[in-house]
Amino acid sequence: MIGKCRVAAIVRRAIVACVALLAANRTTVAQDVLPTVPLGRSIQLELVATGLNAAYDGHSQLRSTDLVPVPDGSGRLVVAQLGGFANIVLPGGTIAPGAYLDLYATNPNFAVSNNGWGFTSLEFHPGFADPTSVGFGKFYTLETEPNRVTDVDFVSSYPPPVTQDHLDVFYEYTMDDITANTFSGTKRRLFTVRQPISTHNFNDMAFGQDGYLYVAGGDGGNSSSRPDGGFSLNSRRLDNAFGKVLRIDPIDPSLTPDSLDAISANGNYRIPADNPFVGDPDPNTPQDETLDEIYSYGHRNPYRITVDRQNGDMWVGDVGQNSIESVDRVVKGGDYGWSLKEGSFLYDTTNQNNITPDVDTNGDGIGDFAAANGLIDPVFEYGRQDGKSIQGGFVYRGEKIPWLRGMYVFGDNYANGTQLFYGDPATGEMHRFAILSTQQTLGSGLHAVGQDADGEILLATNVGGRVLRISCAASPVAGDVNGDGVVDRGDVASLVTSFGTADESNVCMGDLNGDGSVGLPDLAMLQTHLAPIAAAGPQASSAAVPEGSSVWLAMSAIAAVCCVSRRASWVRRNTPE
Repeated sequence: MIGKCRVAAIVRRAIVACVALLAANRTTVAQDVLPTVPLGRSIQLELVATGLNAAYDGHSQLRSTDLVPVPDGSGRLVVAQLGGFANIVLPGGTIAPGAYLDLYATNPNFAVSNNGWGFTSLEFHPGFADPTSVGFGKFYTLETEPNRVTDVDFVSSYPPPVTQDHLDVFYEYTMDDITANTFSGTKRRLFTVRQPISTHNFNDMAFGQDGYLYVAGGDGGNSSSRPDGGFSLNSRRLDNAFGKVLRIDPIDPSLTPDSLDAISANGNYRIPADNPFVGDPDPNTPQDETLDEIYSYGHRNPYRITVDRQNGDMWVGDVGQNSIESVDRVVKGGDYGWSLKEGSFLYDTTNQNNITPDVDTNGDGIGDFAAANGLIDPVFEYGRQDGKSIQGGFVYRGEKIPWLRGMYVFGDNYANGTQLFYGDPATGEMHRFAILSTQQTLGSGLHAVGQDADGEILLATNVGGRVLRISCAASPVAGDVNGDGVVDRGDVASLVTSFGTADESNVCMGDLNGDGSVGLPDLAMLQTHLAPIAAAGPQASSAAVPEGSSVWLAMSAIAAVCCVSRRASWVRRNTPE
């Protein structure tokens, strides 16, 4: 039966195709400071929602900047838009009528820039759905407002020679009804940051497992903005909030009278007593004391800060200057080196294009300069041949893709399109995803990487204002169709299920030869992966492995189905209607 279906010929063609595919994907070291990130596993994307970039109430929404599940078990998703709106995506992908939040309605002077500042972050309090929590009904926003002289809490240590640009303002919202799809309730200011120029703003925030709010802020602008290095030097000083991750308790102090945490200078929040620089004078500045809110420093432009929902690790995607994009694991009191370093490389402030390796003479895996100065290197980094503006991401803790669990999944808004990566936090090894789908491609303009309530990865792209979900990712174990990490009878059954399909979410698992569909070449490849395991005996795998005769019987059965299917398809194509 196998002979009648010409499996041998198919196997030969599959081998040729695989060799060609491997040759096409062979990576080379680019003329750059880091090698090109190698191409890794394939993924499929499924559409969650579309049309989120449509104008609302006569105002452009520009692009999606944050994707946050409502933590109330409703399955709703809030999508923040740079232009000042937040929309609710209902289960099933429908966009709820009206806006969840309309910043123009409450602030007609809302400021926005298509270069990256506007409404960039929304975060729900962990106790949002708990009536007994002081955080019940509360969420927090980062908004942009025109410059003013009152109610400003943080300023740059290096003021610009001209009028300062705008304000980043953090607010707390308390809803009257947490089940509503349109906000109604109260709004309270937490703190305000005066930005010296338009770039490298405060970008994002996230609650840690300790219940405190972590806020990521840029250094205030490119070093070229001033001849002395200017705003980039903010990151080195501990008397300002720029180039830092801040840590606060955002709840109104009047609601937490028993707390031992000190009340902030403006009286709007508390400062954790165990923040690393509380009451600690900074010998590197002429100022009297460090800023107590600081949790970590030496960041350049941290665009996204996220928390691993399993172990509480905190991750920051930090946009580089001209050469390096990096991802940091944030620790208390950590110094990440900017502007002494860009990524793990030494940075020349007089020539922004000049970076040099930090030589590791003793072979301990840490550059000598970083080790001598207590600087922390990134976990992941890549050069400008692979991206130019890291968007950050999440450690995957979903259920759909077992092998991906524990990997950090993140994106980059690349100059000529979008890149999507995954990396192993334990080793720092990273790869680029190959996107198989021909219907749901990322295109250009990836501006948000999020996760739903189940921990599945979400992506927002400018193309059609879509939200996409990673629905499937091919296993790194050759022949592992069902993604359980071993090759056994279960993979035969999974291949049968997906046989003959194309452009479906299960294709990336059954598509062993990478041609975008599941067919006879994939059957032949699975046979080659099963044969040596079967010959080695059951001890070769922790799962039940079929004996050799069973493998061939299974293959023959599938081949018979294939022949019948192909014959029926031929008859249909050649029979007039």
